[in-house]
Amino acid sequence: MRSIIFLAVIVTVSAVSLSGQVPAPPAELAVTIATPIYLNDGRVIGGSGTWKVRPGQTITAYPNGGDDFCRAGSKDDNGWQVALTRNQADGLSVRWQRVSLAGAQAGQQLQQASQAPSGSARELFQLMTSRHVLQADLNGRASGSAELDLKSGGRAMLDFIGFTRVISSNMAAEVAAVSRVAPCKATGMGLEIRLDRAESRVLETELWLIHTRSDGSSETQRQAVRSVPGYAAEYWFDDVHAPLTIIGHSTDTREYAFRISGKVQPQDLSDSKIYFGLEIGRSASPVVNGIPAQNAVHGSAHYDAAANPDEVLSFTIPPWTDATASLKSDALSLRVRAHWIK
Repeated sequence: MRSIIFLAVIVTVSAVSLSGQVPAPPAELAVTIATPIYLNDGRVIGGSGTWKVRPGQTITAYPNGGDDFCRAGSKDDNGWQVALTRNQADGLSVRWQRVSLAGAQAGQQLQQASQAPSGSARELFQLMTSRHVLQADLNGRASGSAELDLKSGGRAMLDFIGFTRVISSNMAAEVAAVSRVAPCKATGMGLEIRLDRAESRVLETELWLIHTRSDGSSETQRQAVRSVPGYAAEYWFDDVHAPLTIIGHSTDTREYAFRISGKVQPQDLSDSKIYFGLEIGRSASPVVNGIPAQNAVHGSAHYDAAANPDEVLSFTIPPWTDATASLKSDALSLRVRAHWIK
């Protein structure tokens, strides 16, 4: 049997290059600072806080484990002072230093006081005391920094405070019975930065695969997919069974199964057009006893497309080619229409 060569060339109407066009960054990023506490029974507890961070803005937080993260002494590491800055390129610069529970509480008191008008002399004295406690607590503790380039929904673990049990589990239970304090079940606590998924517009894309036979009749399949900017949605159609005629020294007609599939990835740019990346792939398998064979021939093409809302783009899938013979098969084409639904 002759070898069929698939050329990944697809003729498209209204497809344009998006080179040089960059999606506008969101005015605010939703950044979460979390303190997951890992328990020896496999569960994870802990808290988190979320901030809306603008370009160039710095936020300071004091995440801690509180009473959930039991430590041997009140001066042991129980949280962090975190300073997080969003740079102009949408990256995050993070600096952190460990603190005790008392240091974290002092830092939180300082934050609350900075957001309130000046109070009485007693309140000012408490403010100075909190500042002194925090500065003394930070002295000599472990610290670190990181430059993060997180994608929407991404996360990064920056630090981990481990808890080592210094007594046996039986002794811990005995101590708990005497002190009436539950034994510690924590094995460690992490400092985690998460970039929450932003509220994004949703693009709905309709795709029609049109199979035109040699007698002029046609059959259409329809798919509809949805995705948000930066994330691809996959589509695929049922196999199209059609004859493929090989015309050389002799004529040979065989049944083939043609499969069309691909991806649509929208981009959210600041004008009225709809921009998306479109991947169109196809494969061809000879049909033996009604079943497509495994030795399929594959190929694909990618396009950056632009369209007005509800404009239909036409993509013609070219005929199959062979180096030594002429091939004739039914025509396949793809129609694409997209619009924002949110």
